[in-house]
Amino acid sequence: MRTLREVIEANSELTQLLSYDSVWTGHSRDSRWIAENPFELLQIAQHFRLAIINAPHRVRYIEEVADAPEFADMPETLSAVLSQDVDGRQVLDAVQRHDGIAALAREATREVAEHEPDELRHLDDDLRRLLAGEIPEGYFWKKFMCGVAKASMVGGLLTVWIPPHAHAVPAVALGSKVYKTNHCGDE
Repeated sequence: MRTLREVIEANSELTQLLSYDSVWTGHSRDSRWIAENPFELLQIAQHFRLAIINAPHRVRYIEEVADAPEFADMPETLSAVLSQDVDGRQVLDAVQRHDGIAALAREATREVAEHEPDELRHLDDDLRRLLAGEIPEGYFWKKFMCGVAKASMVGGLLTVWIPPHAHAVPAVALGSKVYKTNHCGDE
């Protein structure tokens, strides 16, 4: 079984993945920045690619911990803290929709693993476009992004499961915002 330390590291890598997506999408469309920083852009693409390749493994770590019996029922005190904030309520809704954090984590694992090859092709196509002097598409596709958002929410929940839950909302906020932005709850 995976450890909470591995969940923290996995969640950190998912945050990096989302950051690479943001930087790639913004900077790969800025011809002036590309002309001034071609090697940095290639380094970003290389690290971005590695982050995409690692994503299914990291999400699986989160799923393995979420499947543990001690995470079957969310503590009422955690639910109470989360229910006081819009991001927290969104996470509670997602957990309820999926009948628990383990099921939400399984869905995240499935979505990320299923769409990882498409995201790698998408990045490679974008890089080819850039090298040909064209503007790339950028952005992750919805299913992959929703899987990352769900995993981020579950990973955040796992780290604040034990009281006092002081950082419960910030722990789940990034996943919640990505979930909302991509309309993942509309599925």
